[in-house]
Amino acid sequence: MEEMVEDGAVTMRVAKGAYHYEVDRIEEGPYKGKTWIRGEMSAVLGEKGAAAAAQGDPTSALKSLKYATSASLIGAESVNGRNAKHYRTSVPVAKMGPASADRYKHLGVSGEIVTDVWLDDRGMPARLNQTIGAMVMKMDFLSFGTAKPVEVAPASGVADMTDFCKEQKQGKAA
Repeated sequence: MEEMVEDGAVTMRVAKGAYHYEVDRIEEGPYKGKTWIRGEMSAVLGEKGAAAAAQGDPTSALKSLKYATSASLIGAESVNGRNAKHYRTSVPVAKMGPASADRYKHLGVSGEIVTDVWLDDRGMPARLNQTIGAMVMKMDFLSFGTAKPVEVAPASGVADMTDFCKEQKQGKAA
């Protein structure tokens, strides 16, 4: 995905049972003019993985930290204008339970997940980065206790790659 955005940073949103990735405008091919790529969670994670992911929320990565086998203080940093302490942890996938293990298995991960977390002066998470195989997921936490609807692009701006993802999992995609 990184090659589809000039700065290498992909914005991902999860809504309505699908992943939505914001990319630079596609200039050619069947998806010309689209700025978002969509894939149903079941096509990416499999049925069990999608069911487990559907039960999650943005704080589920934070909840996995209870299984960390190690944690070390990296240093103090500013995150979105807040003073924060940066910690690095390692979380064994096997300790997260069978549903999580199945989800990560579909992503090619079976060992440990490296998680960096920044805690502000009140002990609240300000940022969380997870390295999951070759993917790095980054989340900033701006507030807690309020829920906002996740906005996605209108269908006219979205390239639906669900069928391609399913074919790739079955070894049929080129």
